[in-house]
Amino acid sequence: MDSKATPEAKRKQYSALEERIYKRVDRFLEDYLNQMDDQTLLIVCSDHGFKYDKRQHNYPVDGTLLILGKGVRKATTLEASVYNIAPTITYALGFAPAKDFRETPLRQVFEGII
Repeated sequence: MDSKATPEAKRKQYSALEERIYKRVDRFLEDYLNQMDDQTLLIVCSDHGFKYDKRQHNYPVDGTLLILGKGVRKATTLEASVYNIAPTITYALGFAPAKDFRETPLRQVFEGII
């Protein structure tokens, strides 16, 4: 929603819709969290940031990455990209990352060596 070009009534309508969508996604995440056990690693990430831009995203944008599970450090803040996700998953599964991955695993999110 372009806040400058969207009429006030539509902005309110879109904002209400956005709130309902976030609440629904929160319920989905709650369902996943309730089913997690010691063998579960949950990775939630956005592939785009939350900044409105009509152009193609051919530049880095801020996004979200949450990693939860046994052996994951609490409250770790780091710089990462969507290209770190696949190497991190292969690392968590005990496999060596492919040589053609663009980025490396996020080993620092884990409390020890997997």
